[in-house]
Amino acid sequence: MRMRSILLFLIILSFNSCEMQQEVEIKLPDYQEQYAVECYLNPGFPYQLFLSKTQAFSDTVPFAMVSGAFVVIKSNNTEIILFETTPGVYESADTVPMDYDNMYFLEIETATGERISSSTSIIPPAVVDSVQTFYGQTDEAAIVIFFTDTSHYSEYFLLNIFSDQSHIDYFSKGEYNGSSTPYVSPFRYEKGDELGVEVSSISKEYYEFIRSYKMAQESNNRPITEPPFLQSNIVGGTGIFTGYSLSLRIIVVE
Repeated sequence: MRMRSILLFLIILSFNSCEMQQEVEIKLPDYQEQYAVECYLNPGFPYQLFLSKTQAFSDTVPFAMVSGAFVVIKSNNTEIILFETTPGVYESADTVPMDYDNMYFLEIETATGERISSSTSIIPPAVVDSVQTFYGQTDEAAIVIFFTDTSHYSEYFLLNIFSDQSHIDYFSKGEYNGSSTPYVSPFRYEKGDELGVEVSSISKEYYEFIRSYKMAQESNNRPITEPPFLQSNIVGGTGIFTGYSLSLRIIVVE
């Protein structure tokens, strides 16, 4: 009786497998192209902006750089015009000031007359207080980074640990009181390794942009699923316009 049940199950499974091999035609919705903007204001570094146009899922190239636009960033009665240096890349020889009090306003007019805009501020850096190493039962060490948010209001952070390879992480702390906060790296390092540690306080808009962008990348491996909505603070397009400062510390694992 048991053998008969197993055989019946295999027959049903085989039948279902044949049915599942039938071709299914999926009609994708019409894709609407958008202008995509990426611009990061980092004090002490030149202004730089990337302007492109998103393409449909079926296109070989996922984006096309956009030339011929007029790009200006305004702040505190100052206008910085960014000139196109290579297709879709706009730059200025001026460097971003260390100004944490004033807003920055981005205005773009494309060659065909479309207008794109955004606004942001620059958040003061989170300061790396100390880096500690801990050894377990192996010769590899875990590192714990302690940092303080000097702006006293940012709840979102970007962290980069780099040596031969770079490990970038982003996280939200929730309500923040300004006390020193620990971050435990998921990676292990050997004694004598030289590491660079960068910590930044970032805006909520930038945090949401990174998080949704990572989700969009993951969905590329699942084309049948509905792609996630990319969080953006760009009016007239998509992308991110944001400002942040880096706090850098070089350590040697002991």
